This record gives sequence, structure tokens and C-alpha cells, in this order.
Amino acid sequence: MDKTQNNISGASSRRLFDLAGRLPYGAVSRLLSLFFGNPLLQHTLFRKRRRQLQRMRNLIGCSGSMARDLMRHLFGIYTIAWRANALSRCDDAAFRTWVRIENEGALAALKAAGQPALLVSCHTAISRLTPLALMRLGHDIATLEPEPYLQLMGARGAERIQSITLRGEGEKFWMKEMFQAKKVLDAKRMLHLALDGHQGTGGVVHDFLGRKRVFHVGLAKLAIQMGAPIVLMRSTLDDDGHVNLAFLGPLDIGDASLPEDARLDRFLSHYVGMIETIWRTDLGNVSPRHLPPHLRSEAAP
Repeated sequence: MDKTQNNISGASSRRLFDLAGRLPYGAVSRLLSLFFGNPLLQHTLFRKRRRQLQRMRNLIGCSGSMARDLMRHLFGIYTIAWRANALSRCDDAAFRTWVRIENEGALAALKAAGQPALLVSCHTAISRLTPLALMRLGHDIATLEPEPYLQLMGARGAERIQSITLRGEGEKFWMKEMFQAKKVLDAKRMLHLALDGHQGTGGVVHDFLGRKRVFHVGLAKLAIQMGAPIVLMRSTLDDDGHVNLAFLGPLDIGDASLPEDARLDRFLSHYVGMIETIWRTDLGNVSPRHLPPHLRSEAAP
């Protein structure tokens, strides 16, 4: 468990988030934008963060303004816990106002057909809120994550989301999680996870923005073996606090006439392409914890 998770696990922290979550989401979001977008504060209080972002922007060639990226980067560090709590309290109309969904019909069609689905996101700052949105859309969702984040935040309704938590190392550890994931897909439910983290099984080295990176594709391989559709999910936060979710798929990675490895390669190509686009066009939305490892990683030949 990292320092952030330790800090949020206590009862006093949950009470603080509970109180803050009662504040109106829109008004607070606008105040946060004014604060974290203030040029003077960006150049004084957050100089270290600004230097790190600038180094990454220079390395991978980002579009968009540095000020925008830094504001969104700071949102990801300081505001996500509050957003999880506040958005969970919104009525349906307010939730729909602040959570924008693209291609929602793709999931509705899978649900109507009684099909399971593997919903694969990447580590953006707001990706931990994805299961909350899926639950609010009426989906029976399970999520694979290091800790039951939404419950730790005191988010309303979090108990309705099955959290398969990662608590260990080694193949025996992952056998348990793979078994739980298979049970979810066998029950024709939806399983959400990110495959670009630093824990996982079935690691494959792939070029990523000029560096080498390991992608843990074991659960994607499981979905392919079970014939479960795979849907990519892009989750980002804009300047005024709107959460934007886009469902990309189900992916066309070929049918059973193709070798399993070929279908897995097609999936990984789609997935890496989505992540590279987010990093190059909206770096501020990338999880802050993922920038230092990339800067330290080995350059691709």
C-alpha cells in the first residue's frame, strides 16, 4: 500500500471526504480550476511538478499548453478523492451533467445480449472513478485494483461494486485473482481493469513513446480464450471538472481462426495506441505516478 492509500484509510480521513463531498460539485470544481490554473501558483508552489511535466513534454512531443497540462496534473494529485465522494452523491441529472459518456450504446448492446465484457482502461488520474460511472449506468461491474478505492473514499454505492484486490506477489497470488476474474466473466458480467500498471501477469515488453514498457496482458489473454468481447475505455478530466468517458469497441481482433497470439498482438496494438494518444495530447490527465518510471525506463533501440 502506498503513502496515499495509507493516508486515506483512516476513519478521520473518510469523515473529511464525507463532509467535503456534500459541497456542490460544479461550484467547487470551478474554484479548483481557478486555484490550480493560477499562473503565479503554478510557477511558485508547484515548480517541481512543472519541471517534471516539462521534461516529459519535451521527451515525447506533447500538444496543448503547459498551463493546461499542469492544472490537470494537479487535479489528479489533489482532487480525485473529493470528486469520487462528491460525484457519488449527485442525483442522476447532475451526474449526467458532469459525467459525459461517449458510445454508451456499445455497453448497452453487450448487456442486452447477455455477454460478458473485459473493460480495459489505462492509468489516467480519473480512471479510479470509472467503476462508479459504470455502476451508475446500471451495470453489474467488478473491478481489479490494488485497494477498494471508492470504498476508502466513502463513495456512496461503492459497496455495490465488487473489488478484486491485489494483495501479494508471485504466480500463486495471481492464480487467485485470475480465478476470481474468470468467475466474473463466466457469470456474464463486466470486469474493469487497467493493464498498464506495475503489477500483473503475462508481461509483454512493447515499444511505448520511444521507451520499453511492460504490459500485463494475462487477463486480456483470458478474455480471448473465453470469447469475451474487449472494450477499451478512455477516461479524462477537463478544465472545469467534467469527467469524460469514451468506450472504444468492442475491438475487432479477429475470430478463433486466428492464432491466440495474433489476436493478443492486435489487442495490444489498439491498447498501446490509445495510451500513446492520451500521453501526447493530454499529458495532464496521465496518472502522476506513471511519469517518473517512464523517465527512468530504457529507451527503445
